[in-house]
Amino acid sequence: MYGGAFDSFEGVHCTTILCPFEKYNTYVGVYDSLGTAISEFTKQFTRFLIRGIRYSGGNAPSPPQAEPWNSIEKLEHEVEVAGIYLSAHPLDDFKHEVKYATSCTLDALPRYQKDETNGIKLRLAGVISNVQHKTNKAGEGYASFTLQDYHGNFAFNANKELYRNKRNLLEPGVSILVEGTYGKDTLAQQR
Repeated sequence: MYGGAFDSFEGVHCTTILCPFEKYNTYVGVYDSLGTAISEFTKQFTRFLIRGIRYSGGNAPSPPQAEPWNSIEKLEHEVEVAGIYLSAHPLDDFKHEVKYATSCTLDALPRYQKDETNGIKLRLAGVISNVQHKTNKAGEGYASFTLQDYHGNFAFNANKELYRNKRNLLEPGVSILVEGTYGKDTLAQQR
């Protein structure tokens, strides 16, 4: 369900199915309970082969009202379930910026690990994922994270200075534009 199983049903969306309802953890729990009751009813009366007996436990209640997930939440759940974006990509809202403001894609970064390209300025756009906030022995914060675009992903480390200045951006699902100087072993962030 988190991957969008009910997205094609009119008037029903995942948040409706997965939101708490009365005594159940989720609305789908109502149907689980109803299914169990019907199963028990069927077991009790099957051996008697009596015609015309019907389950009269009542109808399932109408689904609760719930706000649909925003596009980022929906995409995060898709990736969580399927491992890939299914319905869209988080950068779709920034297609124009990605096309005209970047100088290379993330899958092309390894080509810049040559001596003749050392120190070249690059502009990258992507969505942050796999963020790990850490602390060194001196108690200073730093982070490692993955930046992902349409073509691939690349692992980065945010040193203590960058971490101190841009920590608020280092959250999963945040779309960023990075400009920096690429070195053989580092991408020194400048903006």
